Order: sequence, then structure tokens, then C-alpha cells
Amino acid sequence: MEQEMSPQKNEAENQPKRRIKMMAQKIKPKPKPNYDRKAKHPDYVQFRCNAYAFNSIIRDIKDKLNERQKKLLKKTHFWNLIELFYRQRIDMNNMNN
Repeated sequence: MEQEMSPQKNEAENQPKRRIKMMAQKIKPKPKPNYDRKAKHPDYVQFRCNAYAFNSIIRDIKDKLNERQKKLLKKTHFWNLIELFYRQRIDMNNMNN
């Protein structure tokens, strides 16, 4: 027994299949992560330096430091910066804000 196909089905089979075209899509950039400014690690330290405040601190303690304290300061990574202010090699009048 042959099954009869409906005329609509028969027409659909005789027509070529439609091809789906894929259009190139723009790739959206990943959003930048929102970093927390607070440190996640407990040993993290961040330094900021205000030259005018640093200069006034050095001027205040300059005459109060003994030789042992100066030796300890020389061992720090900041000695090069401290020395500039300690020996007054920086002219604060010519500093840019």
C-alpha cells in the first residue's frame, strides 16, 4: 500500500533546501575585572610619598638622629631618597606639584 503524500509535502520535497548563512559576529571583549583596591594579602603594603611632607619630616628629625639610626636607615631601600632630602640636594622651591 502506497501512502499518498499531500500536495504541500510533495512540493516541499521537490524544492531545494534553504541554506542558512552564518554572518560573522563581532566578538565582544571580556569586561575588565573590577579589582578591589584593598590588598588581598595581609603583608601587602603600599607607599605614597608627598615630597613636601617628607622634606619637613627629614628636616625635623635630621639633628635628632644618632649614628646607629643613620646606619639603619642606610640599610633600607629608601636611603637614596632619604639622602636627597637629608643632604638638601633637592630644592623644594623648584619642585613641580
